[in-house]
Amino acid sequence: ILLENSMPVNLSDLVTIGVKGFESTKFQLPKKDSILPFIRQRLKHYLQNSAPVDQVEAVLNSSGTFVEESLYHTHQKLLALIQFSSLADYKTLVILVKRVMNILKDVSDIPDNLHENLLIEEAERTLYQVFKQKQNDIERSIADYQYHNAYKLIVSLKSPIDHFFDEVMVNCEDEVLKNNRLHLLHIMKDTLIRLADFRQLQVEA
Repeated sequence: ILLENSMPVNLSDLVTIGVKGFESTKFQLPKKDSILPFIRQRLKHYLQNSAPVDQVEAVLNSSGTFVEESLYHTHQKLLALIQFSSLADYKTLVILVKRVMNILKDVSDIPDNLHENLLIEEAERTLYQVFKQKQNDIERSIADYQYHNAYKLIVSLKSPIDHFFDEVMVNCEDEVLKNNRLHLLHIMKDTLIRLADFRQLQVEA
């Protein structure tokens, strides 16, 4: 009903109100923490009727889904990804962003700050500069639920990320340089995973 009527209702708030409404009755409802995963599973099956499984998983595993976003906006995020997947740059960009996220998969200690003076390679300086130019616009588009626009903006990251991996050794022997490069990838991941968990997307290399 919420999706079909384009109702941007916060799901977490809706469940809280629903559970609270039964507090003074004899009915014992499940706790909110068990209701949300149930709804997530039902939504997953609903969305898979009209979208590829990997794209549904990518959106459902993006940060903010359910608690911070409505079902309607989650669906809009999926529609934006579907449209993005039709672009020529989709496959290459997905592979590159997956590589960014996979490098960070087992890294638990990310430095708090990035130091620009430690970006000694031209390719890492370029990536940092391009990302910083686009970051605020990407995050503003996501916050305003303008997902199509956010995807248009991240296309500009394809060449800098590709060049970065061609020219820069992230896990180098110099721990200071290595940690600075990990932080660069980390801030990119934190922004991009708000659109989709690219690791869930299936594309052929």
